[in-house]
Amino acid sequence: MSEHETPETPQPNDPAAADSASDAVRTPPPAPPTPSDGPDAPPTTPPTGPDGSEYVPGGHSLPPADPRHAPGHASANAPGEPGPGLTDGQPAPGQPAPGQPYGQPVPGQPYGQPAPGQPYGQPVPGQPYGQPAPGQPYGQSAPGFPPAGPEIGPNKKLPLGALIGIIAAGVVVLLVIALAIIIPLAGRGGDAGGGSNGEPAQPAATPEEWVEEYLTALSEGDAETARKYVDTSSYSDALLTDEVLAASLELGAIDDIEVGEAEEGEYSDVVVPATFTVGGTEVTREFEMYQSEYDGDITMYNGGARISTYGFDDIGLTVNGVEISEDALAFPGMYEFATSLEEFTIEGETTLLVADEKSEEAASMLRPVLSETGVASFRELVTASLRECLAMKTLATPCGMDVTGLEQDGFSPVDGTVTRALTAEGEASLAALVGEVSDRAVVSTYESFRTDITLEGQNAAGERGAFEVLFGAGVLSPKVDFAAETPQVVWE
Repeated sequence: MSEHETPETPQPNDPAAADSASDAVRTPPPAPPTPSDGPDAPPTTPPTGPDGSEYVPGGHSLPPADPRHAPGHASANAPGEPGPGLTDGQPAPGQPAPGQPYGQPVPGQPYGQPAPGQPYGQPVPGQPYGQPAPGQPYGQSAPGFPPAGPEIGPNKKLPLGALIGIIAAGVVVLLVIALAIIIPLAGRGGDAGGGSNGEPAQPAATPEEWVEEYLTALSEGDAETARKYVDTSSYSDALLTDEVLAASLELGAIDDIEVGEAEEGEYSDVVVPATFTVGGTEVTREFEMYQSEYDGDITMYNGGARISTYGFDDIGLTVNGVEISEDALAFPGMYEFATSLEEFTIEGETTLLVADEKSEEAASMLRPVLSETGVASFRELVTASLRECLAMKTLATPCGMDVTGLEQDGFSPVDGTVTRALTAEGEASLAALVGEVSDRAVVSTYESFRTDITLEGQNAAGERGAFEVLFGAGVLSPKVDFAAETPQVVWE
């Protein structure tokens, strides 16, 4: 049949056409030729299902063949009777209707559904190349061709390779999910808990428990645990040791810990009020903290108190016997303050309670002064230096009392003739000299030392005369740097 010819439509009453259509639908294709007729030849009779239907690999059965349409059997339809499953004017299954272009669906037939009586997935006569042959189950190779691949049907198990692949894929998915959970948690690392050196504190369920565990650790002298609850990122942690905490508890034990309910803070997420005693003195304060909404980790902003070193540069500040060279954090408690250099001490009270903002401010106001040792050393050094200057006959000395530029009635001082001596008032001032801390470890004084100065003057004619200096030749101010390896007096 050529490309432009219209397929011949079988007549409804044509028994041959009916038989042909019925055979196209119901009669299975002839078995492919066997390789041999020997004992290994495959059986020529295909297996049948329980109802006598032909069994097709893949778990499907074909309807039992109608004996009336078996090869060589005459049609059982009476002359003029339409073929099975056909009505007047309908084409055979798989054939287009009269005037219907080839390949278009039959009128009234849902697109993509098999024609009545046609097993789903089976081709009709005239099936395009590449589709299964008539009677060949979908996915099976035509006779004489190798199998298209493993078939999986209702009665077939998955191949071992497929099962392994599915299991492996499932394991990979589980690993990806586990990594997605573990990696963010591991990435938090040293940020957890706000503890020092990235060490998270022991997990506390609530901010109240966090504060209570912190104060309990302090009362027990466990600095290693207590330091995990405070943020030391801004200040030195040199004072957060067991030794310093033990000395603090000896000065005043921490007792009577009471923790209130957490509240929303003005400058932080959570504020927890607490009351405790240090050496019998009651302390009431609030602990400010931030609690992460992501993982619940807590960071305590003001768990410790800042100890300032302002004014102690080069002098050295010690707290409970430990020297600090920069601002440091201390646990709430009692502390004894001192200086590193023996020439200095702390002005005022040296043992302070440092437990809240008010006491922290009091500690920051501490200032160094000369100790008794320092006073004596300064006085001794200044006296010795001044005595040396007083003994000089030169026009100028390191201590001042310079008469070089003086002139009276044409007479100028003659070098080597100058005599200097402290007045009674000057001797009293020197004997009572104390000195003040001016800058770092430098001690100076504004005390004046009155002196009597006499000299000889000479004019242009070579004449000499005796003169007394009444003003303009005063003593300079002494300074001593006690941080120097060998402290010496410098006059300025």
